[in-house]
Amino acid sequence: FPCPFANYSCKSSFSSKNEWKRHVHTQHIKLGFWRCDLCPTTTDGSNVPSYNDFNRKDLFTQHLRRMHSTRDYVPKRRRDQSAPVKPPTDEHPVTEENLVDHQTRCYHRIREPPTQSSCLFCTKTFSGSGSWEDRMEHVGKHFEKEKKGVSDFLNASNWKTDPFLQDWLLTEGLIVRNARGGWDLGDGQPRRPPMANALRE
Repeated sequence: FPCPFANYSCKSSFSSKNEWKRHVHTQHIKLGFWRCDLCPTTTDGSNVPSYNDFNRKDLFTQHLRRMHSTRDYVPKRRRDQSAPVKPPTDEHPVTEENLVDHQTRCYHRIREPPTQSSCLFCTKTFSGSGSWEDRMEHVGKHFEKEKKGVSDFLNASNWKTDPFLQDWLLTEGLIVRNARGGWDLGDGQPRRPPMANALRE
């Protein structure tokens, strides 16, 4: 599965559709992230604050369990149900019971997913809430079905342009024009008014 952002200079490819989807969501679409507010903020030599951020929920959850849960934490599937579990403390406040609260509090939404896009290979278009997931699944099926029969199918220069998505990516700062007139990946800083619940500094 080549990255569908190949025309924007991403050269990654993946052996499974799940890895491919995760890459697109965490490296390109970047809807949000988890910032651990239990970890201290640090600064570098220029006094720029540095935070402990995670672009995947599973990695943030793993961090909470390893660094901020009660010291006798054992995953539920292996826990002896008769063994006592220490209550949360100021130093280790995370428990399985309040894990979702920590995940919810620490999530920072940057943007909503695109609501209009089109297929890279056929004339199908997608619009509305949830359409981005539909588009990813649809394009993934093209890769699964057609890559075996078309020798240049994986060549991004043969893909259709998605003008709806391209406009959205530009507005969101996820792609930029380079000096040669081509495309590069952007820094992800939106070129639009900030969302009400966007990144909290």
